Amino acid sequence: MKAHLNNILKRYDNSRLLAVDVLRGLTITAMILVNNPGSWEYVYAPLRHAKWHGWTPTDLIFPFFILLVGWSIYASKVAKEQHHPHNSNNNTVILKQGLIRTLKLFGLGLFLAVFYYNFTDPLFSWLQERLYTIRIMGVLQRIALVYIITLVLVLYCRAFVQYFVAIGIALIYVIGLYFVPYSDPSGQILQGNLQQGLSLADYIDVHILGAEHMYLSELKPFASDPEGLFSTLPAIITCLSGVWLARWMHKREVGVLYCIKMFCAGMLIAASGHYLSSLIPINKPLWTPSYVLLSSGLAISLLALLVYILDIRKARNWFAPFVVFGTNAIAFFMFAGVFARILIMIPVADSTLKKWLYQHIFQPVFGNYFGSFCFALAFLVVSYFVMYVLYRRQIFWKV
Repeated sequence: MKAHLNNILKRYDNSRLLAVDVLRGLTITAMILVNNPGSWEYVYAPLRHAKWHGWTPTDLIFPFFILLVGWSIYASKVAKEQHHPHNSNNNTVILKQGLIRTLKLFGLGLFLAVFYYNFTDPLFSWLQERLYTIRIMGVLQRIALVYIITLVLVLYCRAFVQYFVAIGIALIYVIGLYFVPYSDPSGQILQGNLQQGLSLADYIDVHILGAEHMYLSELKPFASDPEGLFSTLPAIITCLSGVWLARWMHKREVGVLYCIKMFCAGMLIAASGHYLSSLIPINKPLWTPSYVLLSSGLAISLLALLVYILDIRKARNWFAPFVVFGTNAIAFFMFAGVFARILIMIPVADSTLKKWLYQHIFQPVFGNYFGSFCFALAFLVVSYFVMYVLYRRQIFWKV
């Protein structure tokens, strides 16, 4: 085991900040873990999203990843400027590459939306159930939109302008949620309703995307989507916070005092989000400003701890597997998405392969909840072997 961990770190590019790749690996690992239980009926509470207002550890996963997208945007821009310091077309080149990356990410998200066929139902219509009613938004689609908007802001706006844009987005979003009137299908006027299926975010998404193209398409009076279009706006602030963090870290020497300041700053930001929740609740599907502050602050504090452990104390070995996942996060996400769908597509007896494995192996041996959790762990182990082969061969999927 020790040799295996050492081999991972030997192949690692030491010019990168290890803590960032490990945090990305931890985040994507947690995302795949919570998305693939043996049974959705038996999931431990911390591995579930909050039902609506409030938060659980699971609700921190996506914003952590988006914050790291912001980090990567700034790091890529700095790297391009260092390699071509006198090229006046740097921004144009980066933007073109960013547009291509955006289209690829959005396309991959749409691919996952249609990659399913119900072989157990002879009446299943793929065209009707998947293509004609394709879910337009999703995790990768939100990342794509947030990425390109943040990239434009980084390339063409100075830091103080970015701060004003972030404040403006937050104000517009809150004013919209609380003060803009709108009507439900019956004609009743609504305003300031933050309940699922009744919010302005749902109203806007239904009229732009169409109810049939949203995750909770049957919800009344409005369909709802946890990665909706309108609620993507405040996610841009989360991404910008990653940009600002990268800029702040880029200008400083890594040291113990540096980590303490960073940790305290993160906790202060998270505390401000908790305090703000008395005015506007912490809510992941709505991506409220209080949620932005809480999740960004906790991500910054966790990164400070990882910088201290990995890049200062050099206690690295046991974090090595997360490097495998973190340096190939999109490939891992796509593999997990395809693999998970294949498990529920393959018919076994009167069920699917996933259900059969859980009911005949994991549930009898480990019980309901722990068996469901062990299934998710087994899913990760299989994924790890695939990702390790790619890592060992230095194959990194950059969209």
